[in-house]
Amino acid sequence: MLLRHRPGTAEQMGTETSTATADQYGDSGQELSQDTLARLRARQLLTIARLTPLNAVANVFNVILSSIVLWGIVHPAIILIWSTLISLLMGTSVIGWYRMVKRPQPPQYAREQTLHRATWHAGLIALLWALPPVFLFHQASAEQQLFLTAISAGMMCAGGFALYTLPAAAQLFTGILGAASVIALASSDLASRLYLILLLLMYLTILLVSIVHAGRVFRAHVLAEMTSDNQKQVISLLLNDFEQSTADVLWEVDAQLTFRRTNNKLSELFGNDSEELGSTDFLSLVQLSQARLTDHIQKLAHSAYTALSTALKGGRAFRDIEVPMCINQRTVWWAITAKPTVKGGWRGVISDITESHQAQQRIWQLAHEDNVTGLTNRHGFQTGIESILAPLDLARPNQELRALLSIDLDRFKAVNDAFGHDAGDKLLQVVADRLRSHTRPQDLVARIGGDEFGLILQQLDNHEQALEIAERLVASINQPCQIDNASILVGASIGVAFIPEDGAQQDVILKHADLALYQAKARGRGKVVRFAPTMAATAQTRHRIEQALRSALQQETLTLAYQPQRHLINGKVTCVEALARWHDQQLGQIAPALFISVAEESSLIHTLGQLLLNQACQQLSRWPANLTVAVNISPLQLANPDIVNQVADTLKRHDVVADRLELEITETALLDDSHNALDKLHQLKALGVRITLDDFGTGYSSLVYLRCFPFDKIKIDRSFVSEMAQEPTARTIVGAIIQMASALNMAVVAEGVEEQQPLELLQQLGCTIAQGYHICRPLAPEAVAAYLEQYN
Repeated sequence: MLLRHRPGTAEQMGTETSTATADQYGDSGQELSQDTLARLRARQLLTIARLTPLNAVANVFNVILSSIVLWGIVHPAIILIWSTLISLLMGTSVIGWYRMVKRPQPPQYAREQTLHRATWHAGLIALLWALPPVFLFHQASAEQQLFLTAISAGMMCAGGFALYTLPAAAQLFTGILGAASVIALASSDLASRLYLILLLLMYLTILLVSIVHAGRVFRAHVLAEMTSDNQKQVISLLLNDFEQSTADVLWEVDAQLTFRRTNNKLSELFGNDSEELGSTDFLSLVQLSQARLTDHIQKLAHSAYTALSTALKGGRAFRDIEVPMCINQRTVWWAITAKPTVKGGWRGVISDITESHQAQQRIWQLAHEDNVTGLTNRHGFQTGIESILAPLDLARPNQELRALLSIDLDRFKAVNDAFGHDAGDKLLQVVADRLRSHTRPQDLVARIGGDEFGLILQQLDNHEQALEIAERLVASINQPCQIDNASILVGASIGVAFIPEDGAQQDVILKHADLALYQAKARGRGKVVRFAPTMAATAQTRHRIEQALRSALQQETLTLAYQPQRHLINGKVTCVEALARWHDQQLGQIAPALFISVAEESSLIHTLGQLLLNQACQQLSRWPANLTVAVNISPLQLANPDIVNQVADTLKRHDVVADRLELEITETALLDDSHNALDKLHQLKALGVRITLDDFGTGYSSLVYLRCFPFDKIKIDRSFVSEMAQEPTARTIVGAIIQMASALNMAVVAEGVEEQQPLELLQQLGCTIAQGYHICRPLAPEAVAAYLEQYN
């Protein structure tokens, strides 16, 4: 059948009220936007319209045959009128089809009224074709009855399937012809008419069901195409935004390693035009570029090329293969990352790391020498300490006595302020010379940084020898220094710690020497002070906390408070964050940051984390099924090989559905993936546990981790939220995070909402979930239920 199609614009479509039914669209269970409905209607009508020439020819041919066959049993004028009406209807359809093909492009939108007109158009044609069997079948000859039966059946099937994209029109057309056929059979004197009617009804039912099914399949196919197009547009926008906002360059090649798409940034990166990039494979371009490198770097280039070629041939994802290149007669360094595509190609990122590589080379050159004084620098000093401590055997008596001296110049800042940094550097050089002159060849002298120096005295006979050397150094440094015709007077304070009795670990011995130095400065500067255990008050306090924490973990006296996360649109609370609390009888209330840091240093974090997870799940089992609990996971916990089993066992023990538990991690947990943190997160995700990236935006690799792992939720760091009212940049960042998370189908929580103004700004930016004191302070477990009743 042939339908007229009057298109509309997207704006016109948006002003209409949808009255779509299951008959029109094949499925009433899915709500669609006005724009989508308008585009769907256009596709439905276009599919039918493309058959217009064939349908017109078929109808005219059928009219001619019918007129010839029925000429003897009906008045010629009636046949002429009937034929003319059908031809006119088909003619209007052909005119509409011709206008459509003359348009520059097919119409993209159609009004709902157009579908109604198309349906009535189909019904009118069906009525005209229903007239012959209804009024002529009973008086027709056997041959004519056979003809009427054949043409009615053919029109029902052909017309029904020609109109299947519009189920309402197809059903109306087929129903009218089917009803006419039933009436014709019922009015005949055929002995088997009852059986024929039953067969006709059965086949008619199958035809109608098939039409409806075909219409739904077509509708689903069109909607899938629309969704795919929208997703491609979103992905394209995200890729364009990524390419415009970063120095990194996206690249994609096919199975032959030929670029699938090129752009200006890619051409600039390779120093070739787009045509050259599109005609040469990726490895050949790299090899051609590396051939222009200088001889001294060719060995590195060959090694890098081999690693890249092996990775591409291996078919597995790789990251940050560093490759030297010669671009525009300049040596640059790339970090190449890629993963294979389903079609055998590769997709990845090229990062220009030339500056960082040069910086690393410079750092390597300066790794063991201070450029101002010529002394060993901090790195070399720490390496020297490590080389001394590594072979120590504390079980063996009479160890060689060594001393670590921490030296700080007094009044050096005043010299810089009064005479300038050049004079300050010259003063440092004088001090360095005096340190060398009062030490022995086996001793190690270093400038740690600023006006701080370090000294390792080796092969000491006794403690007094080290103290005497230190006193001589103080006396020497206290002497006036002649700098640019000016006599400058500074002093020095020295802290002394002995190896191994004051520490056999690098961090311990350095800390103890610094504690002695601080005490020397506190005693009036220009002093030499030996480390004493009484100086470790801070360390002792932390030790007391550690011991108390061990006891608290054994007795399970730590508790949890729960801070709600409220939905900003409907006001409901679907998640609460578990926050650790500890009150010790002797130490009082201890801040979470303090005892958690102690737990991490003392490896108690695993026991603490398991205790808090167990409490959270136990409490969660008592709350409504729609509530989830977020529990923070320390990076050290994630490094635990058994973390996945522990979480699974805890959920099973308390009969808690996995998706009611959220685990919050920070980027710190992912910076060093030597413990396979991402693999464990994937395993936890497989359990059904939700994973949240905490403090989003404060680290170095947030976007990278969003590519590596499908987080369920990200939390905007409180530093951005608190600065939104005063800092436009913070608002821009928060808005970008919200839009990006929405595109990636991730929930966003703004934490640290302490005032009304940031909350209003978050709502304007489209943030849907907020947490903070302005929303609700942390609640005791028994208070959560009452709070939920209030807001849910």
